[in-house]
Amino acid sequence: MEHAGNTGGTNGYLDSLDDRLYAATLRNGRLWTAHNFRVNSSGVANTGAQARNSTRWYEFQSLTTTPTLVQSGTVFDNAATRAAARQYFIPSITVTGQGHAVAGFTMAGTPVGAT
Repeated sequence: MEHAGNTGGTNGYLDSLDDRLYAATLRNGRLWTAHNFRVNSSGVANTGAQARNSTRWYEFQSLTTTPTLVQSGTVFDNAATRAAARQYFIPSITVTGQGHAVAGFTMAGTPVGAT
């Protein structure tokens, strides 16, 4: 994964890890979790040359029977090329007792600029 200040070319890329689920949270009988995976510029899962890392989160209910998806969302950059896109990875999600959720993740990429 490309990042600002990379002087090592391919050897200087960040590791995008894999697509395992991160930081699952149970609240009010619902499961919230998130993972990172690669998508194209439209947000569709893809491992092609221009794929970029994204974060997807989920809320599931009916955990004591057959779990069902309540809602989900994907955070990704729709820039035309991977080099121009921000990369999102290592997500976490939590939710309050009132059902207000917040997701966090790491973001890197050439467009961010070195600080």
